[in-house]
Amino acid sequence: MGIQFKVVTDCNAIRTTLTRRDLVPRIGRWWLAIQEYKFDVEYRAGHKMCRFLLEVLRKSPTDHEEREIHKNFVESNKRLYRRTDNGKKWVVPIDARRQVVSHFHDDRGHLSMDKTMAAISGLYWFSGMRRYLKKYISCCLPCLYNKEPGGKEPGYLHPIEKVAVPFDTLHVDHLGPFVKSKRKNTYLIVIVDAFTKFVFMKAVPSSKTGPLLNFLDTVIENFGVPRRIISDRGSCYTSKKFEAYCRNMNIKHVLNATATPRANGQVERYNRTILASLSASTDDEERWDMAVSRVRWGLNSTKNSSTEKSPYELLFGYEPRGVAESVLSNEIATEPIEERDLSAIRKQAKKVIDAKQGERKSKFDAHRYAGYEYKEGDQVMVRTQQTSNQGQSRKLLPKYSGPYVITNVLDHDRYVVKDVEGSSRSQRRYSGIVSLDKLKAFNVEVSSESDVESDTNEIEA
Repeated sequence: MGIQFKVVTDCNAIRTTLTRRDLVPRIGRWWLAIQEYKFDVEYRAGHKMCRFLLEVLRKSPTDHEEREIHKNFVESNKRLYRRTDNGKKWVVPIDARRQVVSHFHDDRGHLSMDKTMAAISGLYWFSGMRRYLKKYISCCLPCLYNKEPGGKEPGYLHPIEKVAVPFDTLHVDHLGPFVKSKRKNTYLIVIVDAFTKFVFMKAVPSSKTGPLLNFLDTVIENFGVPRRIISDRGSCYTSKKFEAYCRNMNIKHVLNATATPRANGQVERYNRTILASLSASTDDEERWDMAVSRVRWGLNSTKNSSTEKSPYELLFGYEPRGVAESVLSNEIATEPIEERDLSAIRKQAKKVIDAKQGERKSKFDAHRYAGYEYKEGDQVMVRTQQTSNQGQSRKLLPKYSGPYVITNVLDHDRYVVKDVEGSSRSQRRYSGIVSLDKLKAFNVEVSSESDVESDTNEIEA
């Protein structure tokens, strides 16, 4: 402030603005801001400026650090090389970096970053090479669509909190299709009470909403209205008719994230047992639905590993007698059935459930990590369910689809994703709930100038 100085420039427009009366408002405000400084503006032609600057730079002394850096470089045949322990390596100009990386990554089978880095660094060098290569590969479209990340998957397990009350939460699913039975049934509706593990099963002719609602009515008429129903994203559960049913009954309907069966694990585990039991209980494919009642009885009257009680005992407070027990009771003296404290039984079962959930979570989380927390507006790829058509190899199909945009962040590592505005993959715009482990960031394309600023701040070997 207060010191007179001179500005030498090859921009004549700056000098002429000092004498002009009419200035663009933006330029005028700029000049007003610097009026407190005392300076003169001198114009000098561009070619004279270049010679002047080159002469100054040539004569200006370099400090010790700069001299040490200069020792690492050598010029040969009008090319700049960097000296390393493994010999000289060509210093890649900024505009040629993308071409070099593309040759070693794209043209060599889209190998991993470490393999590509090893191939490039044998002959070439530029500052920030590893960072540039990492960004380039993260934006490579063929890699984004076809490669799955290795190592641990993101996202921890979030167990559904259990209330020690029967029929607070119901898990619902359709099992099938089976061979059409003599009774014209092809599907099996499975409903599991989240707390007692009591299971309801009904063979139905289709997976449409109508038969499902009829079966739910039967369950509700006998056991009351649940607070919550958890299901997958099948068409019968996402239909307007089912949504209206839940709304009228004041039932909270929770839909699984896409391709995440563990969110409905209660019924999924039962499905595996039911399939094995049905297969072992009938010799005639067309009579599979005749074995449903026997399988249901077995599941409800047998001790469940998660509660250490049978579903019957937790629901009704007693152990039912089957046909075998009834026959043997006439031959074997048994103690009279003692009156049981149902509330105490359920409290104990709740403790067992919580302990088992904690064990499962610890085991699951040991092979996971927290993962990236996406935000609304982030663009992502979604892992696809690979189904091949005739003449296609499922192993060679893209592993991911997209890009999509995140429109809402839900709890338990779930995100609402939709098609990017203006995309035209299909006539119907995609919208779904996806878990964290099914997502991958869709990165913007890397430019040749990426990490150029690192050239002045970092010199790596």
